[in-house]
Amino acid sequence: MASIQSYRTPSGTTRFLARIRLKGLGPVTKAFDTKREAKEWATAEERTLKGQRDRGGIHAEAATITVRQIAERFLADPQVRQLRYLPDLEFLLAAWTNQFGDMPARTFSRIQVVAFRDSLLTEGRSPARANRYLSAMRRCWYWAIDNGFALPSSPWPRKVAMAEPKPIDILATPEEVAEVFAACDAVKPELGALVRFLVGTGARLSDALAVARRDVDLKTGDVAIRGQKTGKPLRVAMLAPAIEGVKRAGKIRNLNGRVFWQFENRLAPRSPWGRARKNFPAHLRTMRLHDCRHMCASLLAANGATDIELAAQLGHSTLQMVKRYSHLRGGHRGAAHRKLDKALKQ
Repeated sequence: MASIQSYRTPSGTTRFLARIRLKGLGPVTKAFDTKREAKEWATAEERTLKGQRDRGGIHAEAATITVRQIAERFLADPQVRQLRYLPDLEFLLAAWTNQFGDMPARTFSRIQVVAFRDSLLTEGRSPARANRYLSAMRRCWYWAIDNGFALPSSPWPRKVAMAEPKPIDILATPEEVAEVFAACDAVKPELGALVRFLVGTGARLSDALAVARRDVDLKTGDVAIRGQKTGKPLRVAMLAPAIEGVKRAGKIRNLNGRVFWQFENRLAPRSPWGRARKNFPAHLRTMRLHDCRHMCASLLAANGATDIELAAQLGHSTLQMVKRYSHLRGGHRGAAHRKLDKALKQ
C-alpha cells in the first residue's frame, strides 16, 4: 500500500514523501518535488515490488543486470550514501567495475573474484590492501542479494581473503620518532601534523580524519574519538605530539570544522606517506600509516603503561587485544610493587 505525505524543508519549500508498505517486504520511501511525481513513482514501484515478492524476492532484472549496474545501485542507496567511508567504497568498487562491469551478475562467481585478487597481488598490492578491495565488493554483493538483484544461489565465495600479517612492535627512540615527523614535514606539512596526532593518540586513521574542532580540548589535553570503525565514542588523552599536531593543523581552518580537512578520505594521505618513509630510520621504512597506532601503543607499553591504560587509550573493549604489548614492559614496577616492597621491608 502506498501513501503520500507532504513536508516542509528547512529552506521553506514543500516536498512529498512517497512510502510503500507491502506484506513480506520492508518499507520503501522516496522524496519528490511534486505530488504527481510521487504518485507515479509509487504506482510503478508498488507494481515492481509485488512482482518481486511473487518471484520469491528476486528482482525482475536479476537475469540481465550487470556488475556495474549493481555497483551503481548499491552506491546510490540512501543508507550507503550516509557512510563516512563512501569515497573509499567508490574508489575500490571502481576497480571491480573496470574489470567486470559489463559481465552479467548471474555469471559473476568465485573464478572472477580469485582472479581479481591474484591480479592485485601480482601488481604488488599487499594482502591487507587486496582484502580491502574484496571487502568492498563483498558488501556490495550482499546488498545485491538482500535486494533481489543477485541470486541467493550465488553467494559471495568463502575463504578468498588473504591472511594479513599480525601487528608488529614499532619500537623507536624519541630521536627516531622525531626523524619520522621531520620526514613527513618535508613531504607535506599537513601529513606531519596528521602523523603527530596518530602517534600521540593511537587513533585509527579514519577516526583521526573525522575529528572536528569541537572534539579537541587543549586545556585538558584530550580529544573525543567518534569511532568510525566501532561506532563507539571514546575520549582519549593526547600526548605531546598530538597536541603539537592539532596546533599545526589549526593554523589554517576550514568551514567543515575538521582538524585535518586537507585529507578527504583514508586514501588521500597514503601517497605522501609512501614518499616520506623513504627517509625514515632503516628499521621503520616498512611502516604502514596504520602502524602509527601501534607505535603509540609500543611507546606507552615500553614506558610502563598497564593493560588497562592501553585499552583505554586504544579503545579496545577487551584486554586480550592489548596483551601483544605486554612483553615490552619488561620488569616494570608500578604502585602495587612499591607498596608491597614497603610493607615487606617493615
